[in-house]
Amino acid sequence: MVKPKYNPTTKKWDIQIRYKDTFGQSRNTTKRGFDTSREAKEYATNFIVSLSKKPTALFRDVVIDYYEYNKVHKKDSTCDTQYNIINNHILTIFGTQKIGDINYDMILEWQSLISQKQLAPTYMYEINCVLESIFAFAQRAYHLANNPVKNIKKIGKAKNPHNDYWTVDDFTKFINALSDSEANKKAQIRRKIPNEPYIMAYHLLFYLGLRKGELLAIKKADINFEKKELTINHTYRRHNKMDYNTSPKTAASKRVLPIPSKLCNMLSIYMSALANLQPNDRIFYMLTKDSLRRAMISSAKIAGIKIIRLHDLRHSTASLLFANKVEANVAAKILGHSSIKTTLDIYTHFNNDKVNEAITKLDNLI
Repeated sequence: MVKPKYNPTTKKWDIQIRYKDTFGQSRNTTKRGFDTSREAKEYATNFIVSLSKKPTALFRDVVIDYYEYNKVHKKDSTCDTQYNIINNHILTIFGTQKIGDINYDMILEWQSLISQKQLAPTYMYEINCVLESIFAFAQRAYHLANNPVKNIKKIGKAKNPHNDYWTVDDFTKFINALSDSEANKKAQIRRKIPNEPYIMAYHLLFYLGLRKGELLAIKKADINFEKKELTINHTYRRHNKMDYNTSPKTAASKRVLPIPSKLCNMLSIYMSALANLQPNDRIFYMLTKDSLRRAMISSAKIAGIKIIRLHDLRHSTASLLFANKVEANVAAKILGHSSIKTTLDIYTHFNNDKVNEAITKLDNLI
C-alpha cells in the first residue's frame, strides 16, 4: 500500500492499493475522490482487512439481491431464463452455503453434477456463465475477494457448431405430414387447434427467418398487404400466465420485410378466416412456442425427415439465401442479425457442407 496522493485537478485525494488475492496473484486498485489524506488511508486499511475476511452471507440471499439487480439492468426474458437456471441447477447445491466458503473444489464437483444431467452443451455453458455472473456480482456487492468460477474451464460449448436446417424438399414433406389427417390419426396425434395456424406460422418461420418470439408477436396492423410488407418491431413472451410484447432482441431485429407474393396470398387467406380480429390483436394468439415445437417434432417423425429445433428454421432461411447467392450483408438485414459476423459464420457452415458434398461425389466416381 502506498501513500495517498493529492490530485490538483480534482482537489481530492487518491490512493493506489497493492495486494495479493487468495491465489497469490499481485493486484492493484485505485480509489479516488477522498476529501482528506486520512480518509484515503482509512479506506485502504479497511480494504486490506476485508480481504482477509470471507463474506458470511448465504448464497441464496446473494441470489435475491442478484435478481433485483437484474430486473433493473436486463431484459425480462433474460431474467426469466436466469431465474429458471438458478432454481433448477444452482440453488439446490449452493443455496445454504456461505458465499465466501464456496471454493474451487466445490465448483468442480458442481460442474460434474451438471455434466451428468445430459443437457445440451450450449445450455450447460449458459448455466456455468450464470453462476460466474452471480459471483461477479458478489465481488461488487459483498466484497468477495475472488470469483471461484472464473478460474475454472467452463463446461459445455459457447455455440452449437451444428447449424441444422431443412431443404425446401424437407419442408414440403413436413407440411404434407402435418396436413395428413390419416397419418396423424394413425400416430395418435390429436391437436386442439386446426392445422391452418400451424401451416401459416411454419411458412413464415421457414421463408422469412423469423424468431419464435417475433412470429408470435405479429399483430394484424403489422401486415401491409398493399405493399406486401411485414413489420417486425416486437417479440412475444409469456410469464406467470401473462402475455407480454416487448422490444426485440437487438436494434437490428426491428425491420420491415418484403413478403413473397405466394406467401402474401397465403397470409391473406389465413387472415380472412380470423373473425373480429382487431388491428392490435396477435394473429397467432392460439399458438405457443411449446405447441409449435411439439407439432414440429411429431410431423417430422411422420415425414421421416431429421428433427430440428424451431430456431433451426432460421438456419433454413439462411441456407435458402446462401443457395440463391444473396450477399451476407443483405441476409443479415433479412434475418435481423446485429452483426454480419453471425451471418458469415452460418454461411461458412453451408459452404463447408457444399465442399463435403463435392468430395462425396468425387469419391463415388473413384
